[in-house]
Amino acid sequence: SVNTATIAIATSPLSLKITINGEAEYVSKADDSIAYNLNYLNNTDLALRDVVIKAQLIGAMFDFSTLQGPATFRSSDNTLIWNASNAPQLATISAGQSGSVGFSIKTKSAYPIKRLSDRNFTLKVSASIESPTVPNFVSAEKTFSVTSLENKVAGQAAIDAKAYFRDAASGILNNGPFPPKVNQLTQYTVHWLIT
Repeated sequence: SVNTATIAIATSPLSLKITINGEAEYVSKADDSIAYNLNYLNNTDLALRDVVIKAQLIGAMFDFSTLQGPATFRSSDNTLIWNASNAPQLATISAGQSGSVGFSIKTKSAYPIKRLSDRNFTLKVSASIESPTVPNFVSAEKTFSVTSLENKVAGQAAIDAKAYFRDAASGILNNGPFPPKVNQLTQYTVHWLIT
């Protein structure tokens, strides 16, 4: 005989989504002012109490000296923490209720390049939301949800051109009169420095 079972996948009891400057696919740049919003939603039919939201900031381009927002900042792992003491709305989130917490921060004005491998910078926020209140259809010690958002930081290229008549350091010998004369060929070496 064949046994069959019907499995229903329920919506997460407590959902969390992150946006940066109102978008999910935002591309940042150096010296950029950015605002993060962490939007939560209680998908259950009961009130969730004592909610705690945590957001860990990961990325070399974050300028932590510009961080602003009501959250408690734990510098040991660059984590922001919201609870009822700094976000009173988290004391109780009613059934079906949504809301958000947020913070702002700037990116560094210069790219922290120390090695050739220092490239493709990103800004990542790993967030979690939890409550000790557990719906009766969930077999867990707490209601918990996690999410993350990673955004690219656009690069920046600069070019500097230098022209030399005497370029012995490069091993190139240029010919012609110097200073140049009308209707006579003079060679120069041009260096393009791209950073």
